[in-house]
Amino acid sequence: IRRGDLSRLLSVASVFVSRLDTAVDGRLKEAIGATGDEARRKALAARLGTAAVANSRLIYQRFLEAFGGHEFKKYAAQGANVQRVLWGSTGTKNPKYRDLKYVEELVGAQTVNTMPEKTLEALLDHGKPKTVLGPDVKMEREAIRGLRDCGISVEPVCARLLEEGLGAFVEAFETLLASVEGKREKFLAAAPAAEKKGKKGKRGKRPQARSFRSARRRGKRP
Repeated sequence: IRRGDLSRLLSVASVFVSRLDTAVDGRLKEAIGATGDEARRKALAARLGTAAVANSRLIYQRFLEAFGGHEFKKYAAQGANVQRVLWGSTGTKNPKYRDLKYVEELVGAQTVNTMPEKTLEALLDHGKPKTVLGPDVKMEREAIRGLRDCGISVEPVCARLLEEGLGAFVEAFETLLASVEGKREKFLAAAPAAEKKGKKGKRGKRPQARSFRSARRRGKRP
């Protein structure tokens, strides 16, 4: 990269998917339980399970704009790669939703889906993936607007999930570092004893070496 080889730079932009539905659905259910207006209850229930895919498709549309515009073309001409979109948390947590909801509804070029093993097995068993992502996000904008009309804004929910996700990654990384440091300290503590033992072993072999040389001088085999 320092020499200007942009083709060696690869990256992804990670997006939490099903976690957003879990968080938004929780708020919708609270609102449903708090109202006695049947019409509002139906309107709120109709929004269940709509936030995650709509938000993800809007993100993909921004990806197309960012890497399909003139600004990126000059870097692409130098061999730069697009920053692919990575869909994370794509296992279906709500049993009422299809097991491949966050897979088949998010298939598109330059995307990565880090689905859990159970979801992968379901995809291999009965999945029918085909490209569905594109620049047309009219329905997705209406879905997010509908949630806003119900009193739920996706932006602060995403911000909280991002904070929680980063915190979890930091905690996991610190745990890894602590484990490596613990093993390092054990290794360093054992090293002097091993070195001392090695020196003793070398001293114990010297008489045998001298007797070998003496035997050669006497014309005998040791």
